[in-house]
Amino acid sequence: MYELVFSDGQTVRADAGHLWAVSSRSTRKRDGSVTHIGKMADVDRRASAEAKRLRGIAAAISSGTMGTGNYMSRISGVRAPVLLRFVRAAGMVSVQLDVAVRPAGTASVPRRRVRFDSAAARRALHELAATKNDAFTERMDLGAFDAVGASLMTARDLVFACGLGVPASQDVKAMVRRLTKAGVRSVRDTHTVILFSKENVRTVEAFPVREVLIRYADHVEAGKDRAPRVQLKTTAELAAAVRVSAENAVNWAVDLSAPIAGDDIEAIIDPYVLGAWLGDGHTSSPTLTCFDQPILDEILAAGYKIRARTATGHYGIIGVIDKFRALNLLGNKHIPSQYLRASFNQRLGILQGLMDTDGTVTAQGTCELSLCHVRLAADALELIRSLGIKCTSTPSNASYVDKNGNRKVTGTRHRMSFTTSMPVFRLPRKLKRLPTATRPTQGLLYITSVTKVESEKVRCISVEAADGMYLTHAFIPTHTSPFTRNPVASL
Repeated sequence: MYELVFSDGQTVRADAGHLWAVSSRSTRKRDGSVTHIGKMADVDRRASAEAKRLRGIAAAISSGTMGTGNYMSRISGVRAPVLLRFVRAAGMVSVQLDVAVRPAGTASVPRRRVRFDSAAARRALHELAATKNDAFTERMDLGAFDAVGASLMTARDLVFACGLGVPASQDVKAMVRRLTKAGVRSVRDTHTVILFSKENVRTVEAFPVREVLIRYADHVEAGKDRAPRVQLKTTAELAAAVRVSAENAVNWAVDLSAPIAGDDIEAIIDPYVLGAWLGDGHTSSPTLTCFDQPILDEILAAGYKIRARTATGHYGIIGVIDKFRALNLLGNKHIPSQYLRASFNQRLGILQGLMDTDGTVTAQGTCELSLCHVRLAADALELIRSLGIKCTSTPSNASYVDKNGNRKVTGTRHRMSFTTSMPVFRLPRKLKRLPTATRPTQGLLYITSVTKVESEKVRCISVEAADGMYLTHAFIPTHTSPFTRNPVASL
């Protein structure tokens, strides 16, 4: 079992074999590089031209033609090992063929030879046998040699004529040495030898040439050397390379999920009005504190009546007390569960009400929502993430400075920070500070650590999605593991 920590603070536990759809630092740098994008455009052009060439070659080959890797290489210009790796990886079926590598037949082959004068050789061998104790000449039958007429003979023929039987290589060499030393004249010439050969058959692996070239052309055009940006990795593989490079940079990242889909609900209270009350409303009544006229205009536009209270900036929403009670909101600020799974626009309306009243945005476009209610803070964080926004939540002390200048801690506040170009405000002065676009990193959840933890019981699940992807309860995309053996538990 491993514990994964994500850059937005979320923690997930999964076993070693659980699959994750992740991108690595190298593929993100590659796909985000302007230089690389330009190079890949050129690669794509050349790949398209190469694929067209291969399809042209394939078109000229009869269907059903079988060929070896070397044959396909000769006609296509692609190296045989490359083609063979491709066909085996693609699972293409091969057949075994018996091929005649060399047919049976005869061949006339010119050979060089050295011949000695037989009469001079006979005299030299007799002299050698008479004057020296030579083991080689002692084995000879020089009497049989004397019966041979005068002619030019090779050393092999001389060995045979001297009664030494089928000439051995060492005997032929010994004959040449002795005759050469004795000064026997030799003649060098060539003669023709007739060679007989048997049929040589070899079993080879052959593939359908036309199909191989067409499929390889498709492979080339699709970008054969380009690893996909997102790949499936097991938790154990993630743990083996959490950080890379000299900078100890985070390696793996999960693509942020798109906003979850939801149906329009019959909202008892308008989503924006609910969000505004959750942000700056009085806990015990449908009253809110507001000093921004545009917020009041939005409430009026939603069909509600408001009435100013005695206290400056306090406004009551008329005729909704029963609706607040029906949703159990009085004395219990939270986002009702049906609103958390409402349509995108309705959920965005709640967030806009919260952000207009209780949210801030810096000049650089960073948004922050601070809430002290624990349940409301958890609901707001879930709401933001359900909209496809990467958000971090950091607890800190909520405090104020009293009249004596002393800071007093009153509790814990939860600061939620995020950056988005989504219109999370309706209040014009805040809305204009939002960026028109965000960096690509805002669409990534980085895996900052993967550590082994004690195993625990978890439940295996299977999903019907064709790509095997699903979301944890915190909207982190993950993948169904093979055979649904590998569980995942979100903390």
